Amino acid sequence: MHSYNCGPLAGVELVVKVSSVQETRTSEVTFLAQAKSIAENSEDDEVKNAIIGHIPEVIATCDYPLLDTKIIRDKLGIQGGPGCENRRLRVLVSHRKFPITAAPADQFLSVFFDCVMCHYAFWTIGICHRDISVTNLMYICIDGKYWGVLNDFDLASDRDRKEMRKTDRMGTIPFMSMDLLQPEGLEGKIPHLYRHDLESFFWVLMWICSTFNGKKEIVSNPSLAK
Repeated sequence: MHSYNCGPLAGVELVVKVSSVQETRTSEVTFLAQAKSIAENSEDDEVKNAIIGHIPEVIATCDYPLLDTKIIRDKLGIQGGPGCENRRLRVLVSHRKFPITAAPADQFLSVFFDCVMCHYAFWTIGICHRDISVTNLMYICIDGKYWGVLNDFDLASDRDRKEMRKTDRMGTIPFMSMDLLQPEGLEGKIPHLYRHDLESFFWVLMWICSTFNGKKEIVSNPSLAK
């Protein structure tokens, strides 16, 4: 996390996300820009209010193709295994957000519901998040008002995509729908439906209720802690 001391971003706390993404996947920046454009021009206030202010605000982003895993493997003479895909280094800068588990107790349900509604709005405009997890539900506070933020669209896809490839990442396993954890689901043969992500929200809520007391983490079960 960094804070600029000069220019238009003076005093603004920013975070830098560094990730190695599948080259063949649509960039999360593309999905975020698409959703923001649709929301800003939408006559549906529910869609507009559910998205604007509830998604990451991208300040800058850059891909580094010279650091592709394919190039690195070729230089080192390493053969990729079956289904091994090229990954590209991506750096994304956005405003700082806070984990939902740090939200004040009296604001928790409000920011959680914001994330649910943001996800639903994305679904209605044709984008499926596909990775609802405790680390991807966040919040910001502006002038005393708390806003839930749905974060990390690295695994997002077009809503109407019927099947996923075996090499595609599926989500965060502890919070995934039971359907998608079956053999056919893990092979990408089960279409990712709205109810699958909604089930993930349920598992996130259960996990938080089981491991936190206000802001204090109370994990005592080693299996649950993992």
